[in-house]
Amino acid sequence: QRLGGREVVVQRCLEALLSMRSAASRAKRCRTVTRATQRHEASAPLANVRMSTTSPICLPDPAVIDLHCHILPGIDDGALDLGDSLAMAGVAATDGIDVIAATPHIRHDHDVRIPELAGRVEEVNRELRDAGIPVEVVTGGEVAETALDGLTTEELHTVSLGSGGWILLEPRPGPLSDSLVDSVDRLHEIGFHALIAHPERHLSADIAERI
Repeated sequence: QRLGGREVVVQRCLEALLSMRSAASRAKRCRTVTRATQRHEASAPLANVRMSTTSPICLPDPAVIDLHCHILPGIDDGALDLGDSLAMAGVAATDGIDVIAATPHIRHDHDVRIPELAGRVEEVNRELRDAGIPVEVVTGGEVAETALDGLTTEELHTVSLGSGGWILLEPRPGPLSDSLVDSVDRLHEIGFHALIAHPERHLSADIAERI
């Protein structure tokens, strides 16, 4: 994809996330886990994710990674509680996803405390292991363009995807504009790359050219 003449290489973002995984979890090997299965009931589809008996499955290499997911419980407008988080991970597992980047909103209307994110991610991972759901959650954040100026370099590193230096950047409200290009440039100047969140929500007459 091109944004203002600058190439955003998504593959490097995937590689950065993969580097966060241990050698054991990256290897092509089978392990016995509890396979998540989903009962499709219209009344409460997420609530009806249940666990079946254990069976061996293989984690692929490279892994399938969800780069944008509000899976952390009770922190923004995503999962309400740990039950929701487990249900979301269970659905992801059945879809073949191995790694989920937890990307809570980093913006002024959500009280997300960046120093707490690593602990929250580990809490979810602990519950996933206990439930036998073969999905790993890594740190991240959906950083609002309007919040960039208030974040330190250390905070940006903490909310980068898998702490790999890629920022999931949410454009400011309204059509895509030159301010987004300027924000990407500022991030690049301090050593970060940007992956733009849902640009299709920010329609403009020249959106095709901007994307």
